[in-house]
Amino acid sequence: MVGFSPMHLIFMAVLVLIVVGVVVAVVLSVRALAKPKSSTPDAYSAMAPGWYPDPSNPSAQLRYFDGSAWTGSTHPPG
Repeated sequence: MVGFSPMHLIFMAVLVLIVVGVVVAVVLSVRALAKPKSSTPDAYSAMAPGWYPDPSNPSAQLRYFDGSAWTGSTHPPG
């Protein structure tokens, strides 16, 4: 029966840790890429269609939000 020296055991443990680290990195990368990306920010996805303060200039005008995106339609507040 051939025994392993402590150096061989340390080398094998380091090799196993490297392989596990690479596998974990690949799995995390694939999961991050697989998440669906929304073109609408999450804060806007819960908003109902309607007139809201213009995100680019809230004090000057209102802009219509169609439920998924800001439109080109604006009008003065009031």
